[in-house]
Amino acid sequence: MVLPQNAPCALVVGLCSHGLAIARSLQRLGIEVHAFEANSSIPGALTNSARIHYVESIKDDSLVDDLHAFRQRIPSSRDIVLFPSNDNNVRVIASNIDRLRGAYILSWEGCVDQVQKFLLKSNIESRCKETGLNYPASVVLETRADIKTQLALLQLPLIIKPANPQSGFKAIKCMSTEELEAVVDQFPGDYPFLVQEWVSGTDKDLYFCALYLENGHPLVSFEGNKLASYPPALGQTTVAVSVDMPELTDLTKAFFNGLGLCGPVSLEFKRDEAGRYWVIEPTVGRTDFWVGLCIQAGCDLPAIEYLSSTGQTVAIATGVYTPTIWFDSERDTFGPVKYLPRIVSVKGKIKRPVFSFFSRRDPKPFLRCSRKALYRISCSLAKRLVKNQNESLPGTDVSSYPRIDTLPETFLNLLEGKEQDSIFLGRDWFENFCDTVAIGAGNVFFLCLTGNDGSALAVLPMWRNEAHFHGVKVRKITGLSNYYSPIFDVIIDNNLTTREDAYSHFLKYLWKEVPGWDVVDIYPISGESRNDLIKINGVLASKFDYFITKNFFHESCDDFEVYLSGRPSRVINTIKRKFKKLDAEGDWGISIYTDVNAIELRMKDYHRVYENSWKADEPYPGFINGFSRMCAQKDSLRLGILEVSGKPVAVQMWVVANNTAYIYKLAYDQAYKSVSPGTVLTMKMIERVIKTDKVEKIDFLTGLDSFKKEWMSQSKCLYGVQIVNHRTLSGIVVLLINELSKMKNFLARLKSAAEN
Repeated sequence: MVLPQNAPCALVVGLCSHGLAIARSLQRLGIEVHAFEANSSIPGALTNSARIHYVESIKDDSLVDDLHAFRQRIPSSRDIVLFPSNDNNVRVIASNIDRLRGAYILSWEGCVDQVQKFLLKSNIESRCKETGLNYPASVVLETRADIKTQLALLQLPLIIKPANPQSGFKAIKCMSTEELEAVVDQFPGDYPFLVQEWVSGTDKDLYFCALYLENGHPLVSFEGNKLASYPPALGQTTVAVSVDMPELTDLTKAFFNGLGLCGPVSLEFKRDEAGRYWVIEPTVGRTDFWVGLCIQAGCDLPAIEYLSSTGQTVAIATGVYTPTIWFDSERDTFGPVKYLPRIVSVKGKIKRPVFSFFSRRDPKPFLRCSRKALYRISCSLAKRLVKNQNESLPGTDVSSYPRIDTLPETFLNLLEGKEQDSIFLGRDWFENFCDTVAIGAGNVFFLCLTGNDGSALAVLPMWRNEAHFHGVKVRKITGLSNYYSPIFDVIIDNNLTTREDAYSHFLKYLWKEVPGWDVVDIYPISGESRNDLIKINGVLASKFDYFITKNFFHESCDDFEVYLSGRPSRVINTIKRKFKKLDAEGDWGISIYTDVNAIELRMKDYHRVYENSWKADEPYPGFINGFSRMCAQKDSLRLGILEVSGKPVAVQMWVVANNTAYIYKLAYDQAYKSVSPGTVLTMKMIERVIKTDKVEKIDFLTGLDSFKKEWMSQSKCLYGVQIVNHRTLSGIVVLLINELSKMKNFLARLKSAAEN
């Protein structure tokens, strides 16, 4: 196909495997393709089929602001065709269509009301009644009280799903009213819920048909059959195959006939034991997750959408497609093995196998996906191995040591080895912490988990503190961490045990063997560690998790210019202005120190600037000095100092370790706030670690400061977990406060859901 000069470009929102398939389809036609993505770690972020623009989110209303900003980058004479890839994209775009109208070409712009209507699952039943299509008996739960009144109308088993798109879960099968109540209680913010009677059958009984509509008239149709999904029979497609079943097209046309819809639509069905088709749900405003199957079979829906939307001729498809089977490489690694008989039929006919991330022209997404799959498989095998070992070696033992230098050599080696993964959980980190912060006699103790063969399985550094919790004096045992610690966790030998098992042994030991505490508090930890702690059984104490802060970071640091071009325009403009302001201040310069002796000399400047900054005085300057010395001796410290006329006015302490540049400390003299020396120094430090240190990741560690979002592209939450001792009076008070807090938050979510 020959495109006209200055042809419209395309903008794909999201680069999951679905968005990647769209981008590749359009790029093959010679279309200039751009893409929005918020997560640089997904496989699609490595594609060469689109120019990627990183945004804060592709799921909320901030997407509209980013769309406006992108529109301004493209000449006004150049049209842009917009391709959303999930229901949240469609919802946000549809809700803000008045702000976007005229800025983009959208295939369904003229029928936004209908698109919004059928995004809600609660509107499907009435449409099926109008068209005479089968639809499972259903009710809508607006509040929890509706369970008693509405469920009497339905027969078990039931399926429950949020009425709104892309909520906390897709669908869950419930065998009893109690199971359904538990789901509702687990997701109180996802009201209203759609509850239906279960239609018998498995994944292989799920079918779908895709249409492309132009003013309500179907230009093309494509029929398919799901073979597998995750969760089974309830979730997203993982294996699908093209089929020749015209009855699916007839049913789908009946559903959409007369609605005046435009653009891509599809309808999913389930066939019961009697051979009847039941409507599951429609997809409107976008192609579906299995669009790669359609494209490779010869029904190129993204290309058809582009041509139709831009007023070009679309050839009416004959419906004769290449037999094709599609695998989601990300969610079902062994799909090709399990469904080999469906690739080669008994008659010897071969279906074209298609993999969601694989492309000879664009190999990097598939390679990253494969690495992640291999990692998941190895972790799964390791867990099974550990489980077997733990079952055959039940004689583990927990011991407590009062100082780090009293630990057996095998456990010291375990701590030293951990530094290869995290410099903040290694032996040197804890030694410095004990020498400069946790210096009270008898406060610190190290719990060690030993296998029955004497092997070192795990270490949990702890210390005792007294604190006040909502005015109540409590005796706490916490992880050996505080505001200096960007992360905390149990240190384990991954080949011998798991984090969950190690925490389980240590908590049982604290519960049974260690007296005189009201609360055990472990923080800041990752979401994975939080989950492992919360689900531990065998400890009668109550467990409560809580949010602490966020960790902002940026991956894919191959090229500094590429990194910088991905920053918001306001950041780039600010940097340029601040360079000019610094030039006006007089002679200025930046030095980045890595030598041990030079760092020792310049740490006085660090403390001086810190004292003149907006931050409180360093509570333990000895810890910072010790940490800088420790890192400098490993050639890991990068001490950046910005001087104006010979006076240090901004300082930053970065650590380069584990293929990562950690931004550990930063401060600037408030007297120089107007020239933003911290911003300029940050930019130069990033340039240094990318160009010279060749890091793969930049990590801003902890903090909710808004400026961190502008420098980093991703974030994750950090948590704490409290284990409350209800055998003490203060523990009971803490328990009651926590329960009241949970109830208050629950009621607030219910109120918010009701208002929305």
